[in-house]
Amino acid sequence: MKKAKKSREAVKKPGKRAAKITQDATAGIPEGEGIKVSEPSKKRGRPILYSQNLASEFCCRIADGASERKVCESEDMPDRKTIQRWVESNEDFCRQYARAREERGWTLAEAALAVCDEAVPLVETQHGKYYDAGAVANKRLRVDTLKWFASKLAPKVFGEKVQVGGPGNGPIQITPQVIPPDYAKLQELAAKYVARKE
Repeated sequence: MKKAKKSREAVKKPGKRAAKITQDATAGIPEGEGIKVSEPSKKRGRPILYSQNLASEFCCRIADGASERKVCESEDMPDRKTIQRWVESNEDFCRQYARAREERGWTLAEAALAVCDEAVPLVETQHGKYYDAGAVANKRLRVDTLKWFASKLAPKVFGEKVQVGGPGNGPIQITPQVIPPDYAKLQELAAKYVARKE
């Protein structure tokens, strides 16, 4: 046990041996030239620790319509695995992220409207002017893609499936009602039927 304790102390406090290694490394270098040591950068790598400012900036970029992949490619943003860890471990960030994705659905729906407002070029042929079929198909594809993705991000608003439910999205309650038959009306209908047969 005592030997292990001494080796720990040696690691904590570099003694004469560390100074001698430093002197040997600089030996033979002319005075004034020295070894150039770059200053360590203050910020190294991507941020991995959760901070509210970083989370808010990430969610703002998502809400503005950027994809998670594109936002995570930025050097000032954490990678996708870090975001996933934040979602799993932090309830506030999880709610904030879900809200940002829902807002992104609205942003994409507005982008689909903007695509619809773009002018389609006219093509002049010998038979007259026509809209460019390729441009129309391209616009249709863009709008359909934006609508589809918006429906996945905000299914309650933009989803195609209509969900029917009872009060508070609970099950539908069916209560049967017994309607007493109108015997006079039944006899009248039966008489008409018999008269038509004869």
